[in-house]
Amino acid sequence: LQKNLKKGNQFQIMGRLSQTELTTPLAYEVSSENEEPVVAIAMPEATIETGASFMIDLNKPMTRSVTEEFADIPEAKDLIWQDDFFDDDDIVAAFDFDYEQMESYYTSIGWAWFGATILYSPLFIVALIAQTPCYLRKNVRWNVEAQHLAITRDGIRFVREKRPQCWGWHMCDAGRSSKTVPFDKITDCDIEEPAGNTCLVIPRVLMTVNIDTASSCEQRHELQISGIKNPYAFKKVGV
Repeated sequence: LQKNLKKGNQFQIMGRLSQTELTTPLAYEVSSENEEPVVAIAMPEATIETGASFMIDLNKPMTRSVTEEFADIPEAKDLIWQDDFFDDDDIVAAFDFDYEQMESYYTSIGWAWFGATILYSPLFIVALIAQTPCYLRKNVRWNVEAQHLAITRDGIRFVREKRPQCWGWHMCDAGRSSKTVPFDKITDCDIEEPAGNTCLVIPRVLMTVNIDTASSCEQRHELQISGIKNPYAFKKVGV
């Protein structure tokens, strides 16, 4: 079993498990198929003792919390998150994005722009040849799910991991990028709540966090992040 523990798979074990050790760098939910309660496995080592059959679903990472090293930070001690991207020692807390809402919103904008190309037939034909209707949502999903945000010991870290683009071919991949804004450089952190519509008909639904430094201006923020589930908790810890 230990060799087959891969994220994205499910394993069903029938019969009795006694003092079975599961070692993996992440924590997962174990769901029982009968009336037994859900068993939460604490990683990296855990012991399960049960006589019931159960299923291990590696699609459901458990929530994480602030480590003991940073538990004395009042603004961060109660934070929990599910993003398992960061594993650096200097991470105070990570912040989850609402990937589903982001995907829905940006896909709607993409369809609006695609529809607008009908007004200029050469551009519309090019979009059809490029198979835009087939890959629009995939490109949005690849882009939004590549975003990760954390507060580190020294500042705010925003990462876009390596991701597919266009038709998903390796030659079209976008490389990983990372930006850290040190705390001592931050001059302002504003939260912009959604209002009005985009493209006239698509309601804005994403909260946006604008982070400024001395080199920022009204037209350009040092870092602009949209889609965080809890932007107010982020601001409280990050500033």
